[in-house]
Amino acid sequence: MKQSLSANETKLKFVQSVHTFIMQVFEKEGFTQYQDCFKLEGSSIMCYLPENFFTEFSIPANTKIEMKFITKKS
Repeated sequence: MKQSLSANETKLKFVQSVHTFIMQVFEKEGFTQYQDCFKLEGSSIMCYLPENFFTEFSIPANTKIEMKFITKKS
């Protein structure tokens, strides 16, 4: 029998699975140096991008991007 989750618990499980997927892709592609840049913070994944994250672009120092997930009921 499957365990029932609330909407918020479902969101947290989803965010955790997205984070796990990102870590697996970095591992598979040989970019493990970027794994520490992506941190789970509640229902968000915070991306602390280093200045050399993109090979073709320079970005501002200390750039932080939040991947925020929200739950909507239909």
